[in-house]
Amino acid sequence: MHVVRALVVDDSTIFRLLVSNTLSLLPDVSVVGRCRDGKSAIESIRIEKPDLVTLDVEMPIMGGLETMKEIRRLAQTEEAFRKVRVVMLSSQTKEGADITIQSMNEGAMECIPKPNEGDVDANQESLKLNLGRAVEVVRAQLEALSPSSKPKSAPIPPIRSMPPRIDAIAGPIPAKPRGFQKPQVICIGVSTGGPAALSTMLPELSLKTHLPILIVQHMPPGFTKSLAESLDKKCRHKAVEATEGELLENDRIYIAPGGRHMTVVEQGGTRKIALTDAPAENGCRPAVDVLFRSAAKIFGSNQLAIILTGMGSDGTLGGKVMKEKGVCVLVQDKASSVVWGMPGSAVDAGIADEVLPLMKIPESVAKLL
Repeated sequence: MHVVRALVVDDSTIFRLLVSNTLSLLPDVSVVGRCRDGKSAIESIRIEKPDLVTLDVEMPIMGGLETMKEIRRLAQTEEAFRKVRVVMLSSQTKEGADITIQSMNEGAMECIPKPNEGDVDANQESLKLNLGRAVEVVRAQLEALSPSSKPKSAPIPPIRSMPPRIDAIAGPIPAKPRGFQKPQVICIGVSTGGPAALSTMLPELSLKTHLPILIVQHMPPGFTKSLAESLDKKCRHKAVEATEGELLENDRIYIAPGGRHMTVVEQGGTRKIALTDAPAENGCRPAVDVLFRSAAKIFGSNQLAIILTGMGSDGTLGGKVMKEKGVCVLVQDKASSVVWGMPGSAVDAGIADEVLPLMKIPESVAKLL
C-alpha cells in the first residue's frame, strides 16, 4: 500500500495538532510537516514534496485561496506542485464557504467542514471519516501512477479500471436508446472534482439548452449555496440552491442543498422540488441515486442524465432505473475526470450511452436535442 505523505496547514496550533493526530491514525499516512500560513506551506511543499495538503481557508500572510492560486501557478513549472492534491478545511460561515468554492475552482480536490462539536473525540471522529475518504482518493491515484501500474506521463487515473472496449470520444450524433423521447429536464450527478468541472462545463451547457438542470453535488451543508452563487455568475441559466416546493422552470439550475436529498414530485400537473432527510445512500446525502429514481418516475424517458467525476458508485443504481425508462446517459471520460469512480461505475454497469471529455458533453447534449 502506498504511503500518503501529508502536509497540514492551519493558523490554529490546536487545529494543526488535531488534523495531524487524525491523519496519523489513518493507515499508511505520514505527516511530513505542519505550517501556520500559506507562505510557509509553499516552501514546505518544495522541500517535503507531499502527496496531500490540508489547507485552512482563513490564515494570515497568505490565505487558502491565495495559496491555492500560487500552487496552481507553480504547477506549470515545478513537479512538486503539479502532483500535490489539496483538501480545503473550512468553517461553515458564508465567507469561508465562498472562499472554499473559489479554491475548488482553482483546483482544490475536496472540501471538508471544520468540526465544531465542542468535543475533541467527536471532532476527531468526524475528521477521520472525511480525511480518510480524501486519503483513499489520493492513494488510489498514486498507486495507479506507480511504475508497476502506469507511466508517469499518464493522466490522473480513475478509482476503477476502465473496461478495455471503452475509449469513446465526441463524434457523430449519439445513438438514442430505445424509448428515447424529447427531454424536458437534465439531471447531473457529480462528486470529487465537481465544482471545477461544473464551473467549466455548465456555462457552455446553459448556452445549448433552455431546459431546467438538476444537480446533485456531494458537498456538506453550508457550501452548496456558495456553489450555486458561483455558478450563477458564470451561466446563462439562473443557478440556485434548491428549496422545498420550488417549481421547475426553464433556464434554471437547481443545486441539491448539502445534507438533504433532492427529489422531483408532481402536484396538480406541475413539477416541483421536494427535499427529504431520508437516510444517506452510498454514504451520501444528497445522493445522485435518489434524484435519478425520482426523476425517472416523474419524467420517464423525457430527460437526459449526466454522470461526472466523483469517487464511489453513486448514480449507477439510479442510472439503471433511468435506462429502464429509455433515458440517454452521458458519462465523463477518464482523462478529464479527477476521479473516475462514479463515471467508471456507470460504464462498468453498461448504462453509459456515450463516454465523453468534459467539454464535449454540451455539444453532445445539443445534438441529442
